[in-house]
Amino acid sequence: MKALLLAVGAVALLASSPRDAYIPSGPESRISLSTGAEIRQIRAIQARFGGDFLWVRRHGNAYLIRDAVLVQRAHSFFVPVSALSSAQEAVGREEAKLDHEEERLEAITDWASDSENRTKSAKDDRSRESTLRETEAKLVEVRAKQREVSQRERELDQREEALEREAERKLWQLVDDAIRSGAALDQR
Repeated sequence: MKALLLAVGAVALLASSPRDAYIPSGPESRISLSTGAEIRQIRAIQARFGGDFLWVRRHGNAYLIRDAVLVQRAHSFFVPVSALSSAQEAVGREEAKLDHEEERLEAITDWASDSENRTKSAKDDRSRESTLRETEAKLVEVRAKQREVSQRERELDQREEALEREAERKLWQLVDDAIRSGAALDQR
């Protein structure tokens, strides 16, 4: 649950209208800046209300939802989004490792192909040419792997966006229902 609150709390995103925003909060929530709410607003709201809540701005009006069941349901909508984070982190690490390897291999090819590093020995030149060919072949492999990792990263990003849209669709339905039922308290 703590990880869920952290993950959901980090998702303070803009929804259907530039005026709509939401801030889920719990004891261990982190809130990130969204285009729908400024960071100082987020901090002020957390300080004002404390504890577990869902603050929303919907159609220009601010509402507070404290009902534990509704707040938990709102958090649960984002579980699939947070589930992607470990895969995204793994792809990021793999990408960084490949970038480092590419830089290392490029430095070797630069050195091996630099005419100033050429020797007068034919044996050394053959060894340097062999090293250059092997390194260039490894670079081709690394760049192919980078393309694969980039594709996986794009697919994860697309999946995350789709999951966020679905979570927000459910969230706004919950919010609209809570407003109609009176469970969302008007904060004017």
